[in-house]
Order: sequence, then structure tokens, then C-alpha cells
Amino acid sequence: AEVDRYDRQDWRHWIDQDEDCQNTRAEVLISESQVGVTFATSRKCRVIKGSWRGALTGVLLSDASDVDIDHVIPLSYAHKNGGYIWSTSKKERFANDPLNLLSVYDVENRKKSDKGPFGYMPSTKFLACSYLERWQKLAIKYDLNIASTDIAVIRKIISTC
Repeated sequence: AEVDRYDRQDWRHWIDQDEDCQNTRAEVLISESQVGVTFATSRKCRVIKGSWRGALTGVLLSDASDVDIDHVIPLSYAHKNGGYIWSTSKKERFANDPLNLLSVYDVENRKKSDKGPFGYMPSTKFLACSYLERWQKLAIKYDLNIASTDIAVIRKIISTC
């Protein structure tokens, strides 16, 4: 089957699943902060301060505007590797799955972009190991076809973890 063109809007993310005004991004920032977070207003919808250890770099971040919530397996990568045939609800589940979401330094997230492990790895062996463990769990959970170049990298690094 021809792979349909990737459209990020087909992968609904940053939804407010429990309707408490905190979207997926806010929920991840709250759960991954090492201290209590500060909100923009008394409604407690948008996080502005906290303490996050960037999962790809180990860099300590305190301003939420410096934090991206990274999709461990990028949405466009999933699309190209089997996700294009998924239902709308499965795409939404994948895009908001806590297993697929990490607090990362925004500059590093731009470097990673939509690359797989062959094109991008976290800065240290420890971070690379936990990152690749998530990659594997997600690929299995969602039955994704992982590119052979990425499989080779994953096997090589995981074997040293």
C-alpha cells in the first residue's frame, strides 16, 4: 500500500483526556518535575516553572518554555513505519501515550527532529539505554515496523546496557 502523506494534525496530541484543563504536555511536565510546579494562573492549567532533567541530555531545566515534550518515536516516523494505516483513535493513543513522552531540552529536540536511533542518540550511554528501552517497548506495543538501520543501532547499544 502507498504510504499516505504525513499530516501532524491526523495525530491528535496534547489533548485534555480527563478534562481538568491540563493537556498532555502539562500532565507530563507535572509528573516529571523534580519539584512542585508553578502554574501561569490560579486555574492551574499551564505550567511555567519546575525542575526537569532533560531526558536526552541530562541538562537541568527550570523554565517550562525551555522544555519540549518529545515523542520518543516521532509521529512522522511512526506514520512512515506502519502508523499510516492506523485508526484515528490509535494515532491519538500513540501521540499521548506516557511511554512515548519525555521532557527534553527544546534545543536537543530540534536536533533529534523525526530521526530514529540511527540518526539520533542521547548524549550519554545511560540516557541512550533508557531511551532505547522505551523505543523497543513502544515498537512492540504498537507493532511498528522499525527500519533495519535503526534495529541494528538498537541491538548494538542495548547489548551493552
